[in-house]
Amino acid sequence: MAAKNFWALFMISLAVIAAVAPVAGAQAAPARGDAAAVDLEPQWLWGEVVSVNAQSKTIQVKYLDYDTDIEKELVLTVDGQTKYENAKGLDDIKPQDTISVDYMVSADGVNLAVAISLEKLEDMDDSLEDIELPERERVGADPQKTASSGAGEESLDAGKSGLGK
Repeated sequence: MAAKNFWALFMISLAVIAAVAPVAGAQAAPARGDAAAVDLEPQWLWGEVVSVNAQSKTIQVKYLDYDTDIEKELVLTVDGQTKYENAKGLDDIKPQDTISVDYMVSADGVNLAVAISLEKLEDMDDSLEDIELPERERVGADPQKTASSGAGEESLDAGKSGLGK
């Protein structure tokens, strides 16, 4: 009898928890500045722009997922608080551009861009020109000089003649 009461009480408790859990989890999405209200972890990606839609304020980016080594695509949403580097705004970003993006995933699954850095190819080329290559120092004899000088042959012949005595 006690076992029946225990299971009945257990089932009622589960039903109450199941009914209350969705209500407790359904909170309004916090304002963008209130990141502490929800434990959002910032995400980062680096990839190639596939398309830009100025009307819907979205950017589609192709990137490599480093965990799975699979190329994926992600749609990012920008707003008035999105920061830009090497670009004034969304209009400066074009397909085939390379961008680095810090973004947050909202409670409703929207990928909201916090900061977008446009990678400029000429900046990368300029930085390569500034690199100074170290001077190389030759260690040992030059194999072409010793082979063509004939000095090695004479000493080799002298050694042979000494062996035959």
